[in-house]
Parts: sequence; C-alpha cells; structure tokens
Amino acid sequence: GGRLVDIHSQIDHVALLQSGEHIKYLDRYADALPARAEFAAVALKLQQVRGKLTRLQSDERERRRRRERLTFETGEIAAAGLRSGEEEELRAEQQRLGSAEQLASLSESAYEALQTGGRVGGAIDGLGRVADGLRALADLDPRLAEQATTAEALQEQASDLARELRAYRDNVEHNPARLSTIGDRLTLLLSLERKYGATIAEVIAYGEEAARELRELDSSDDQRSVLKEHERCLLDELGARATVLAHLRQHAAVQLCAAIESQLADLHMAGAQFAVSLTRRESDHGIPVALHLTEIITGVEEAASPAATTDVQFDATGVDRAEFLVTLNPGEPLRPLAKVASGGETSRLMLALKTVLGEADAIPVLVFDEIEAGLGSRSGGIVGEKLFRLAEHHQVICISHLPQIAARAERHLNVRKSTADGRTHVEIRELFGEERILELAAMIGTVSPATLESARELLDSASIIASTRYVK
Repeated sequence: GGRLVDIHSQIDHVALLQSGEHIKYLDRYADALPARAEFAAVALKLQQVRGKLTRLQSDERERRRRRERLTFETGEIAAAGLRSGEEEELRAEQQRLGSAEQLASLSESAYEALQTGGRVGGAIDGLGRVADGLRALADLDPRLAEQATTAEALQEQASDLARELRAYRDNVEHNPARLSTIGDRLTLLLSLERKYGATIAEVIAYGEEAARELRELDSSDDQRSVLKEHERCLLDELGARATVLAHLRQHAAVQLCAAIESQLADLHMAGAQFAVSLTRRESDHGIPVALHLTEIITGVEEAASPAATTDVQFDATGVDRAEFLVTLNPGEPLRPLAKVASGGETSRLMLALKTVLGEADAIPVLVFDEIEAGLGSRSGGIVGEKLFRLAEHHQVICISHLPQIAARAERHLNVRKSTADGRTHVEIRELFGEERILELAAMIGTVSPATLESARELLDSASIIASTRYVK
C-alpha cells in the first residue's frame, strides 16, 4: 500500500519536528534505502561476530570452571560405555535371573506333564494312543482319515514341545554374580540419567554436546583469532558502505535544500533558508570513516575538504545523524526546525517537503488530511495553488475546511453525516454548479450574497489557473 498511496495528516507535523525522523526523509529523497538495507545487513553480521567474541572473552575463571566441569562430565559418560537400548536389555535379563528357580520349576512341571504325567503316562503317550485308535478306525471308515492325521501331528508337536522345554529347563541360569553385576550397572545408569537426561539416549546426546563445547573451549584461542579477523574485515566493509551512504546523503541534501527553498518561496516564505545538519560521533567501538564529524549542508554545493579517518558510532541506518535546520528571517542563524517554526510555518514546511518528496518518487496517490492546520485564509490560497500544481504529476486527494483550497480542486466531494433510525450514516456526494458555490459560501461563513459572490470569484480564479495547465 505504501507504494500506491502516501497519506499526510496533522500527525506528520509532529514527525517533522522530531529530528530522529529526518534521516528517513533524507534517505527517501536520496533513494538511499537499498544502500541503507545493505549496510544494516553487514552491521547485523558484525553484531553477531562481536557477540561471539564477547562470549569467548568472558571471565577466564568462569571458562576454566566450565572446562573442568565439562571434562569431568564427558569423562564420566565416556567411561560408562553407554549404548542405546542397553537399559531395557539389562532389566529383561535381571528379571530372568531373579526368577531362575521359578522358571526351572515351571518348565520341569510342563515337561513332566508331557512325558510322564499320571498313571497311564504323559500327554505324548496319550496322544499316541489316540493316534493309533484313530488310524485303526480310519482303516474301517476312511472318513476318519483326516482326524487320524491330525492326532499324529499333535503327537509329533507335543514331542517337539517336550524337547524344547527340556532344553529350556537345562539352560535356566542360576548366576547370583551376574545378577549382582546387572544391579550395579542399572544403578550406574540411573545415576547418569538423574544427572544428564531422562533416558540413556538423552545422556549420550548430552555427552556429545558437552564434548563439542569442550572442543570449542579448547580451541577458543584459535577461534578468537578467526573472529577478530572477521570483525576487522566487516569493519572495513562497513566503513566503505557508510562512506558511500554518507556521500549519497550529502549530495541529496544539497538538492533537497534548494528544492525546499524554492517551494517555500512559492509559499510566500522567500526569506527562509533550509539546511541539513549531518553529524557523527566518535566511538572506540565504531567503524573507520574519512568523514567530518559535523557538516552543515545548504542548497549550494561546496567542495568538500579532506577529513581524517576516525572511528565513529553507527547503527542500522549508518553513521549519520540528520537534522533539518531552518531560518525564516534573513540574518537569523540556522536553528533546529522544532525551535523555529510556528504551526502555520510547520504546515507550509511540511507541504514543501511533501511536494519535493512527491516529485522525487513514483507514488501515484497523495492524500492530505487538513493540510491547512495552523494556516490562515491568505496562506490557504497559496497552499491550494501548490496542491493544484502537485496534482500535475499525482492524484491528490485533500480533506479541507478552507474554501481557498477546496476551490482549486477539479472535483469537489461533500462528506456529510446524518442520523436515521438510531444509526449514523455518512453520505459522500460530488457537487456541481450552484451546489458547489453554495458549499464554498458555507465554508466562507454564513451563506449570503457577499459569500456567494466570494465563492464565485474563488471558482473563477481557480478556473483561470486550471486553463493554463493544459497550455504547452
């Protein structure tokens, strides 16, 4: 939206009086915003490098304590020889060893049930007798052949199950020493988890991160040298970019001052002089530039004298602090805008600045909300003419209560509020012919023959000026 419409209201008067906003106006006029963005990107890199250096150059005793702690922690974790999933495996083995007697007893009982259970033999013998009986039946009645086969298969599976149970029973381990070793190992793992993470995987990750930080501490001297060199290169780059940015501003400031003084002359402030103050502050942590610490730039370009290289303060906008200076009377010194201009003068200065900036950029629509704030009717006519000329290159929309300004417009829209059925409505109508004359007369004062005549004179005067726009 900011590329399509520029809105100026009474709030902008306040912004114009704040010196911190002046660098924005100047950079917009100088088309320096891309260069400023590139400077800000490099400045951010320098800030990050200096942050790393600060961390490296922190209290040496704290770094030594940190190194000792990390050395102990990485050593303790490395000595444990951890691996993921180990804790689950150990707990499963601990449960088996702790239940060895019960496991042996249960497996023996199951084995005996299959082999020798009861007076008539075990389950295997019983399944054998069932299989023999079904085979004999199948010889007499072939329909039972499938059942006989099933019985034989069950006897074979029972025999396999008995062999597996016997092997399991024989391999059940009664090993109190191994059980004690597992308990000690699990106690160690639990201790490490209390210190470094909820799981063995987290403990391993903590150890890897601690080892990485320890390597950084051990290599901090080398890293500091690399960062110092990087800082020096960034400072040189920033110095070069700041110088280019400053020269853009210096050149643009000369043109801006001349253009604004020309506009002020049109606004009946011919004795006014406009200037831009560019200042820089020395700083031990600044960037090197060959620029004067203070420059007062007027509408007359002067040859620049050489300046010694100095380390100066900077921020994301560069090294310059811009402030608009003005003198409204010949012989008076230049002073900050906020200390010189009255309300009406501020309005005219803002209009001059907006006009100059508007001609310098491609924003097609300019909206002025009560630009006449602080102006009298005499100045209002001047402002109306200036807005009319500005409309040669832009669509100008002006909200105004001054008839001298409204009469200059090519189209006059009346905004009126009304209340109906408890609701407030806003109606906007374009005025034509006598409607417009009546509205202008009402803006002048009470509608009367005199104010109606004045309104017609205002429109006639505006028509004469408008007719010259199209004469080439």
